[in-house]
Amino acid sequence: MDESLGGMIKLTGPNYSIWKSKMRDMLVCKDLWLPVLHGASKPENIDTLTWDAMHLKTSAYIRCFIDMSLYNNFGDETKANELWRKIESMFQTKNALNRVSVFRKLVRLRYQDGSSMAEHLNTFQGLISQTVSLDIPLANEVLTLLLLGSLPDSWETLVVTLGTATQQKELTLDMLKSSLLHEEARRKEHESNYEHKALTIENNPNRGRSHARGPQNHRNNSKGRSKSRNRKDSKKDFTCHYCGGPNHYERDCRKKKRDKRVELLTTRKMIPRQPHVMVISSSRVMMLVSV
Repeated sequence: MDESLGGMIKLTGPNYSIWKSKMRDMLVCKDLWLPVLHGASKPENIDTLTWDAMHLKTSAYIRCFIDMSLYNNFGDETKANELWRKIESMFQTKNALNRVSVFRKLVRLRYQDGSSMAEHLNTFQGLISQTVSLDIPLANEVLTLLLLGSLPDSWETLVVTLGTATQQKELTLDMLKSSLLHEEARRKEHESNYEHKALTIENNPNRGRSHARGPQNHRNNSKGRSKSRNRKDSKKDFTCHYCGGPNHYERDCRKKKRDKRVELLTTRKMIPRQPHVMVISSSRVMMLVSV
């Protein structure tokens, strides 16, 4: 878009629908719309000379926003209403071909995830305006279905929610547009929060550790090492009551354990071997047999 045009676009042909709306608005703001609106019917409060001058001025202003590839088709028009009608007849003929072309664009319109929902709705509304100008009647229900059908599968949850919430009343096109814009804002906020959390974790040198448990574990480990060190130090201050050796208690004395094993073996050799008794029984006789 040329900045020198003040936000206005030049007519190239395919952009006629949006050009027509913007051009009409600019003519109204410049007080140049009357010659297009009334044509040859001059208002009573305007003299003929002034009226002709307004036609020339309006025609010249309109041609300022026509691309050079189309300029020669409209360069000789001096009446604003005739120029407007000629442009309209070239790009907005209400024939079957133009109607099919616009309706095909409307049906094939698709929204891409990550793109602007506002731009998508603007394109959709522009196509609707073209259907209106071409006398293609579309009910509100058809328009809402077309807009819902333009959404990708990732929006299926919203589609189902809207269908459930509007069972008792009709879902208007304005309601649907508002819901889509709110859903886009919610998704962007969710993605922003997710990215912020991910960035925080990535920049955290202690990620993967619990801040609450880390210091506590450190204290516990320190205490454990301290207790172990104290026990080792305390052994140096005691002597064994059994053998008199240093650095250990009586319960840990190896000599005491070795002496106990020797005593147990000696005791077993001194005890005579007892015979084993096997009991054999039947329904009438029970016998004791020594083995």
